[in-house]
Amino acid sequence: MKKVLALILLLFFGTFVTGTANSFTEVKHSENDRKLVTENIGVSIEPQLESKKDDEGISPLGLTPPGSEHNIFSDGRMYFAGEAEISSLYTNKKFTGSSSYKIQMRNYSDSRLRVDIMKPYFLSETVVKTYYISPNSTGYGYPSGLDPEEGYYLRFHAPSNFEGYVDY
Repeated sequence: MKKVLALILLLFFGTFVTGTANSFTEVKHSENDRKLVTENIGVSIEPQLESKKDDEGISPLGLTPPGSEHNIFSDGRMYFAGEAEISSLYTNKKFTGSSSYKIQMRNYSDSRLRVDIMKPYFLSETVVKTYYISPNSTGYGYPSGLDPEEGYYLRFHAPSNFEGYVDY
């Protein structure tokens, strides 16, 4: 009986800890609290690509996602802002330096904003986590369990009008 109780408690607390580690919080704002982001800051239509060339200067299958990095631990917050009607926007740098982050995403749009945390691989990329931020709201994502040595970047799906930051 004690073993069963111990197993139930372990599963309960293990689930509780896991659930809070990758949590998401959203705050709704009033209609009077809207603004239009008019300048893209730290984001662009395409990932900032870096050519991987061999000794002869040939790029196998082209290019890879953002080449430069922003170490959150040593460089501080990485800010971003952008607006797009059709194209997805990407942060210009990969963020590194921590195994868990705080990502603030303020959505000024009338549409729900989809934000993906992306991890680049040699010839591809994968979605690590996806957040949805309601219109005229601020979302706070807390991804954890990430490799502090690896670089991650954000993809913002159109239509979008947003600003925010990545911190640890």
